[in-house]
Amino acid sequence: MPVGAGYSPDIVVLGTKDYLAVRFLEVPGDSQQGQEFIGSIELMHPEDVDYSALSCGVKFELLEGTRTVGTGKVEAAMNGQPTILGQT
Repeated sequence: MPVGAGYSPDIVVLGTKDYLAVRFLEVPGDSQQGQEFIGSIELMHPEDVDYSALSCGVKFELLEGTRTVGTGKVEAAMNGQPTILGQT
């Protein structure tokens, strides 16, 4: 997974099939493959897409197309922007 702000994968909440477009706002610069990280994400289409499944505590997969590139859990949300604990 590319590391850094601006990375735009899809999130699929476990137990659903909906692809939710997001963009990473913050990711630690020293993130390595296979390590956990905490990052902030922006919801790409909040006017048109229902992101309510991204509530605190839910687990999800990060996808590039149909390929899973990471997993994570929503840790918190401030001003509508989720903070996640992820692993690539």
